[in-house]
Amino acid sequence: RYRLPMSAGLLPFAGLALSEGLRWLQRPRRLSRVPVVPVVLVAVLAGVVLWPSVRRQEMPGDMAHTHYYLGMVSLQEEQPVEAAGHLEEALQLVADNPRYRYQYGQALYQSDRIDEAIGQFEQSIALEPRYLPPYIALGIAQRKQDNLAAAEATYRRAISISDRYVYAWFNLGNVLMDSKRWEEAAAAFERTLKLEPGFSAAEGGLQRARQSAGSPP
Repeated sequence: RYRLPMSAGLLPFAGLALSEGLRWLQRPRRLSRVPVVPVVLVAVLAGVVLWPSVRRQEMPGDMAHTHYYLGMVSLQEEQPVEAAGHLEEALQLVADNPRYRYQYGQALYQSDRIDEAIGQFEQSIALEPRYLPPYIALGIAQRKQDNLAAAEATYRRAISISDRYVYAWFNLGNVLMDSKRWEEAAAAFERTLKLEPGFSAAEGGLQRARQSAGSPP
């Protein structure tokens, strides 16, 4: 949840000190005898009190990035529920960031909230159609739901944006294997290996596709 900056804990003390400083300044005295230090102290404490208000317009983006960072750390630590909480907070502050939505979708997917994850991947793509990672995540989620036609269309759309996107070709090969379209799958894996020689998972997929294509129906 939203937390005030650390300086907020100083506000009651700053307010008290500010009040006492102003009271001291209001005492009748000759201007030449007003010490500099109390005046400076009052000015500094006033800054402490007022600074959060001055920065109010900057805080949503700053706080969103903090929640995003914490969400990424939680994902790396395989804590998707905690990650989803942080990323949801980030999106409440900055709703139109495609990367926040993509990572939120990843956290939801890893929490087995597949339908919600698909919605986040689709929103990420809608916000920035040329941002490619959500296409892969969306296709994987669609494949998990056995929606092979949708997954294939998702990967082909990514390839239409960049035909050198290795993971789109590789995942397309997997979907075509599930659809028992062996020769097309082999072609997708061959394309993968042309772009990234030595990709071991693609080499295994190509071998299986060729074996399946040569086996009797």
